[in-house]
Amino acid sequence: MYSRQLLPPPEHIIQDGKAKFGSYIGVSPKIDIRGMKAPYAGIPLPSFLSNLRIKSRLVYTFSLDNFIGITEFFDFKVFALAEVTLWNTDKKICE
Repeated sequence: MYSRQLLPPPEHIIQDGKAKFGSYIGVSPKIDIRGMKAPYAGIPLPSFLSNLRIKSRLVYTFSLDNFIGITEFFDFKVFALAEVTLWNTDKKICE
């Protein structure tokens, strides 16, 4: 049987420029990518770009009678974005 050990969360999620991946019991008090050497898909970028980090992202998935949808809100430090995607399940199209 598969089992996974749950560890206490690290104080800082980034240590020595690398993310501390794992399975934790709670949330790390310091979730911040500043100082990470390659935060965006492994692409090394200057630290001033990684300091313009994502502040928050909210995703809400919903289902209505004939529609399935996703609402996404992105709050970046420099700009914000909201996106709504609807799929019509009767007509099988994205609106």
